[in-house]
Amino acid sequence: MSQAMRQVEMLLRRVADIEGSLLITGESGVGKEVAAKFIHQISARADEPFVPVDCAAETLLEGELFGHERAAARHHGFVERAGNGILFLDEIAALPNWMQAKLLRLVQERAFTRLGGETVIKSGARIIFATSADLEAYVAEGHFHRGLYDRINVIAVAIPPLRNRTDDILPYAQRFVHEFAERNFRCDVRGFTAEAEQALLQHAWPGNVYELRNRVERAVRMSAAALIDAEGLFPEFSTVSTFPTLKDVRDRVEREQIRAALREADRREIDGNEPPAGLPPAWMLAVKKRSS
Repeated sequence: MSQAMRQVEMLLRRVADIEGSLLITGESGVGKEVAAKFIHQISARADEPFVPVDCAAETLLEGELFGHERAAARHHGFVERAGNGILFLDEIAALPNWMQAKLLRLVQERAFTRLGGETVIKSGARIIFATSADLEAYVAEGHFHRGLYDRINVIAVAIPPLRNRTDDILPYAQRFVHEFAERNFRCDVRGFTAEAEQALLQHAWPGNVYELRNRVERAVRMSAAALIDAEGLFPEFSTVSTFPTLKDVRDRVEREQIRAALREADRREIDGNEPPAGLPPAWMLAVKKRSS
């Protein structure tokens, strides 16, 4: 594990049993949910529920989060299902402002009301928020509630992107090889060629650990040899000699980000919609499941 991730782990351990909300930040794919699960496992709430919620899901409505009272049946929302455990709200910036205001009440008062109901229900859950967005910029642009931001940004953990901790790349990749070789009964696949390792280190990993895991899984499934070559990991490049340098890849990623920002600015000007949130994250290695 790199020094950067050792520091992240130390911080996660320090805040695991601190009461109050927590904000986890990082690019898409660094694994903010896995960090939250790690906190859950080592905290005093480990035997209580862990309830993850993707706030970027288009179907996430007020009734799903807080529950609702209907003539036919009562629905318990994510907040109520979390009980005294942990409620993990991923990509919080994707929620509309009116939902953010309702969350502020939950954070401040530790209480909520089901949709259509009048009974105030107390919540004992600890809330962990996560985002790949720049919340300060969102606040300045009016896309994120200032009061909610101030309340959830008291304790924050930032997970660095994979390109800034290259010491983790090869160990992660090798761990994934063993995992997928065992899972797919491809025990003959055991590692990477020297050229493949060099390609892994040169890549900028815009998708972070999520991208690394996916590339290794595909390579293990497709490999006909014991060692995965560079083309198996990066089939978009026909030969090793065509692999770009780290600077080339970073420049390409920056250009893609600029183009995406320009497209988003044009879209906002046209229809005034909220900016899109990032992809679901995946961080470090899979957290071991607790035994029942």
